[in-house]
This record gives sequence, structure tokens and C-alpha cells, in this order.
Amino acid sequence: MNEKMNEICYKKNPIMEAIVRIDFLNPIGEFVEKIPVSMISVIKKQFPILEPEELISRELRITKGGVKQKELKNTEWNSYDKNKYKRLCITNISMSVTHNKYDKFESFLGDFQSILNALYKYKPDLQIKRFGVRYINNISFDNKVDPFSWDLYLNKNLISIFNIPKDKKLISRAFHNLELNCGDYNLRFQFGMHNPDYPAPVRKKIFILDLDAYYRGIMNKSDIEDFFPTFHKSIQELFETSITDEYRKILNNE
Repeated sequence: MNEKMNEICYKKNPIMEAIVRIDFLNPIGEFVEKIPVSMISVIKKQFPILEPEELISRELRITKGGVKQKELKNTEWNSYDKNKYKRLCITNISMSVTHNKYDKFESFLGDFQSILNALYKYKPDLQIKRFGVRYINNISFDNKVDPFSWDLYLNKNLISIFNIPKDKKLISRAFHNLELNCGDYNLRFQFGMHNPDYPAPVRKKIFILDLDAYYRGIMNKSDIEDFFPTFHKSIQELFETSITDEYRKILNNE
């Protein structure tokens, strides 16, 4: 990883949610009923609050004899840290770790890595069909007269859409989707004013930078470990090109 990029660490950050997720190539049948004791002992060290949730879905099948309905039961094994800022979610088809109060990359990586190690200790031959890392940044300001005035804080190329309508007060949502093919993986960048009050006109000064790096294809544990820092670096680089020095001062409380 580029050392200069790796050294970037602000006193505060706008990350509203950081998510890392793996999707299993084949469902793990036993996870419908239970998580093995060997994994639970590891999970409890970082996610001591266990709150499993039963999921029920219905499958419709159309045959010559008519329509048949089948009830499918599954379990979402949710675990949280003591403040519920972090969440681990395991099902028979996926595993994810979410930080709602993001501190630093090393903590995020460490939480995921420990559960990944426990999972592969239980299932050494486990194959993954998708791996993704996503950072959702929420840039907001209170008591600002013009909610569309972002020139001081954001790259001007991100906010040109606001110049299209003659009357900005009519805007109820302005959101973009940029997809990048990075060769070995993809990076989806969604950005703009999503507007929590939609479809009402925009009133709150909130701008979202949603960056999602992912790979689709057969992977094993070492592939995941190699991709994680690569994804983080690409996301960080794109975030840095999206903000201005003035906003960096705010993040460093200058």
C-alpha cells in the first residue's frame, strides 16, 4: 500500500457505515440451526451481545398440478459489541462485519480477520463467490443557508448537477452512480444529495460519498486477505480526490 495514503488519518471522519462482506459459493447448511461452539468462543470476545433472528420466506412453485407454496426457515446470527457500534452478521450464505462508529482501518480489519480465521478453521475448504468492502460517508453541516453550496468542501466535478435547474429550490434529490472497472475488481461510487426528506425538496445540507469495492469470482482465504487492503486503498484515494483542503481542515479540527 502507498505509504503516504496509509498515513492519512483524520481526528474525525464522516464515515457513517463501514461494511465488509463475503458471500459463500455454497450455503453452509448447519448455519441455519446453529453456529459451532468453536466460532462462538471467538465471536464473544469482540461481539459479546448475541441476538439471533429467525427469518421466514416463502417459495412458490408452479407445476402441472397447480401452485405449491413452501415455507423456508433461516437464521440471521447477529452479534454486537457492548455499545452496539459494531455488528457481525452470519447466515448460511454470507458473513459481514459493520462498523457504525468507524475508528481506524486496523480495527475494522482486525474484527473481520478474527472471525474469518475462525470460519476457515471450521470450514478449511470454504470458497467465496463475492467479497466487498464499502464505506458510506455522510458529510453534513448544520445551520447553512444554502444547502447546495459545496464548493468549499467538495471537488467541483461532483456538484455540477446542481447547476442544471434554473431554480435549485425545486431539487428533491441529486444522486450519481459511477462504476469503475479496475481490472481485478470493480469500484462503485455513488454520490450526491440523497435527501432524507425525499420526495420533499432538499432542505438539509447532507452529501453522501458511498464507495463500494468488490470482486465477483471464486476466492479463498488468502485472496480475501490480499484484496482487503487493496480495496481500502482504492476507496481512500477516491475519497481524497472528492474533498478539498478546506474540508480536510474541518476533519482535523483546524
